Amino acid sequence: MVDQRIASIRITRDLYREQYLQLGTRSLLDLLNAEQEYHSARFELVDSSHDLQRLAVECWYQSGRLADEFALDTRLRDRGQGVMR
Repeated sequence: MVDQRIASIRITRDLYREQYLQLGTRSLLDLLNAEQEYHSARFELVDSSHDLQRLAVECWYQSGRLADEFALDTRLRDRGQGVMR
């Protein structure tokens, strides 16, 4: 859904650019606002993705599955002998 929104905003931005540069029917302010909206939507997508990943890790931690999810070996190694306990 966010990808569709970004694609739609990108198309609008490109049209505004063409209208400003070639036709002279858009103002510079319109073009700059379209650019700002496009980049804001892209940052929103990255922020949402980061939040989702952070929440997944927090969920794994709270449920005691963090080591399993990252395939970590949590056994203690006996110093000097290399024996796992």
